[in-house]
Amino acid sequence: MRKRVNGFCLILATLLLPLFLQAQGTVSLMGIVSDAFTGFPIDGAEVLVTPADSSNNTTYRGTTDNSGFFAFVPIDPGIYLVEISATDFQTEVVGPIQVYNAVRINVAMNPDQPPLGQGSISGTVYDTATRLPIAGVRVSAGGGPANQVITFSDSSGAYSLDSLQYGIYNLMAEAPGYLPYINNAPIMIEPGNENVQVDVPLSPDPNIGADVEVFGTVSDSLGNPVGFAIIIFEGVDSLGNPVRFTTNSSPAGAYRLSVRPGVYDVLAGAQGFVQLVVRDFQAFSGPLELNLVLNRANNTNFAFLNGIVEDSLTGLPVEGVLLTLHGQAPNGDPVFLQTPSMPDGTYDFMGAIPPGVYQLSAEMGAYLPFNTRINLQAGQNTYPIFLISSSGSNQAVVSGVIVDSLFGRAVFPATITLSAANPAGGDSLTVENRPDGGFTAGPVTPGLYLIRVSARGYETKTLRANLIEGPNRLIVEMLLSNPPALGVISGRVTLDGSGDPVALNSAFIEVMSPNGVGTYSAPVDSGGNYRVTVAAGSYLVAVHYLDVANPGGFPYFEYFDDAQDIRNATIVSVSENGTTSGIDFGVPDGGGVFQFTVTGNVSDDAGNPLEAALVLVRAASNNPIGDSLVFPVYTDNLGNYTLQVPFIGVHISSVIVSAERRGYDIEFWQEQPSIDLADELFVSGDTVFSGIDFTLSPYGSNNTNSISGTVTDTDNLPINQAFVVGSNMRTGRITFAFTDPLGHYSLAGLENDPFVVLFAAASHV
Repeated sequence: MRKRVNGFCLILATLLLPLFLQAQGTVSLMGIVSDAFTGFPIDGAEVLVTPADSSNNTTYRGTTDNSGFFAFVPIDPGIYLVEISATDFQTEVVGPIQVYNAVRINVAMNPDQPPLGQGSISGTVYDTATRLPIAGVRVSAGGGPANQVITFSDSSGAYSLDSLQYGIYNLMAEAPGYLPYINNAPIMIEPGNENVQVDVPLSPDPNIGADVEVFGTVSDSLGNPVGFAIIIFEGVDSLGNPVRFTTNSSPAGAYRLSVRPGVYDVLAGAQGFVQLVVRDFQAFSGPLELNLVLNRANNTNFAFLNGIVEDSLTGLPVEGVLLTLHGQAPNGDPVFLQTPSMPDGTYDFMGAIPPGVYQLSAEMGAYLPFNTRINLQAGQNTYPIFLISSSGSNQAVVSGVIVDSLFGRAVFPATITLSAANPAGGDSLTVENRPDGGFTAGPVTPGLYLIRVSARGYETKTLRANLIEGPNRLIVEMLLSNPPALGVISGRVTLDGSGDPVALNSAFIEVMSPNGVGTYSAPVDSGGNYRVTVAAGSYLVAVHYLDVANPGGFPYFEYFDDAQDIRNATIVSVSENGTTSGIDFGVPDGGGVFQFTVTGNVSDDAGNPLEAALVLVRAASNNPIGDSLVFPVYTDNLGNYTLQVPFIGVHISSVIVSAERRGYDIEFWQEQPSIDLADELFVSGDTVFSGIDFTLSPYGSNNTNSISGTVTDTDNLPINQAFVVGSNMRTGRITFAFTDPLGHYSLAGLENDPFVVLFAAASHV
């Protein structure tokens, strides 16, 4: 078996091993209990697990340790309610939860008396390549007692997140064309450390091409220019990331903006005009011209929305609030409009809106987020918004996430309705959640509420929650109306050298669906065995291993069957009520730092040895030390080379080998033309890698190819996240891709050989 280390494995092992590896049985329930305001773990919380169905009458009790962790291992399979109580905190009830394998829940408890005190996080956002400030970056702080607080950097790159209550926060920043930023360590706002300075470095995204410039005019049907129209490009970039770009037309109707390469829906609107939607606009190279023609609206057929934003306590207007109206028009067109509030607090959504029900939200750092559903009627609609300060508020806001109880994925769209248990002393409110499953509802009067959550394909769930002043956190797990048929995957994890089972608490199994249907995990017991219950279907199965006897070692990761690359992984299929056994793994003995040797030969296309060819052995970029170490060696007169990599005090888990010589194309091992396609050598001991040979071609003769296309269903609708595999019929090498939301896929870097292409997608044959 081969050795592989990457940043993902290191982080996953650090965060998840203490949780998943304590389990010895097939079925377990575990989690972390924390303070919703500070994020600190709660020691000594009492956890009561009771059956939610009549087929089970076993009750479990336990307490959390000083890290907030609890575990019930093993636990009888079934459906449970989990009640958690602790001194000075409100009792939380989670469930019903389906427990048929290793299940983990995290619970944030609201204190009886929230801590008082405020602070801020501020700094400058800059480009790591140019060191210049970046304007318009979305900067947010989440994880603390308040709901996520959002702001944008100004023209000098400066940002400030104010009125943050005491607690622990994660700082995030994102901007088109840049990699997202998440601070390495949580930020504590506490007495003596109220105002924290954090500069945010954003690195340009190296995986996307240059921005595409789009320009044009906005006019009416008679050719007259339409000034101050809003133009929104909303879609998916070439990496599959959802993106949005916005600009306004000049008084003469002209507009110009730069977007990332991708496919977009273009929305254009202006006061007195019907919103225009241009679908599937492809922007991969530019400049591109797109002229937009708007039709004037008949006030009797369309809705218009304006209003005022005020501070609920002082009654003063609030400037700079970002208001968003989004949803789907009755004809299926997307509606997405944004506008800021003016110095006098007024706002006006530019453009005519098809009458219907939409989501209206308002965000500003010093206030609690505002969300509501609004039914727009034909003609003028006026809606006043009263924002509540995030400090000293006597109102309640509840936020959280809606997830699938079986798979743990986000459930969207879902409708959340809050109804006061005592209608005379509370409020009623209905909101819809976001694509990531998250939602925010409020503000409402504090008190006892019935919270009803409904989503297509799921059983409607009703919870009782005592909402306190300020923010409240809620995780809702939804039960499928028709749960999928289940099966079992089982196997054993042993050491390569001795064949002995791995030590207890040293490994866990991850089962991943290639089409995104679900992800599961399971612990490995003292005999090296594992057993995980999954929905019937096809999966990628992997092992995560960390030698517990060698704390200085590094995690090992492997797909079934003996593959470190997902492209070479073997798909494991599970039938309804069936068991797929023998999905076994062998992991390397020991860990630590190893010396290794690489030997081979370099020749030309005719088989003639190449003398003085340069062979480079470099640490692969997924090593803890990155790709900064390079070891060179030259071939002798027979084209042979031998390179011994000495002990250097750091762990090298995998390397990439290349050969080059003047007048010839560089070649990476396994006849690859570029480093991103190179196959790695995985170090698992004092290894000798022999036969690492190269055949160099005259400069410019290398050729790579690609296969691309679109995957649709029988109704010609695109299929998102379809699994596409290309297999080289000569070498057996597999290339792997998923379709984007428009059904597009591309298999790149292919050899000049015949290929077989296979397609698979959830709920499709």
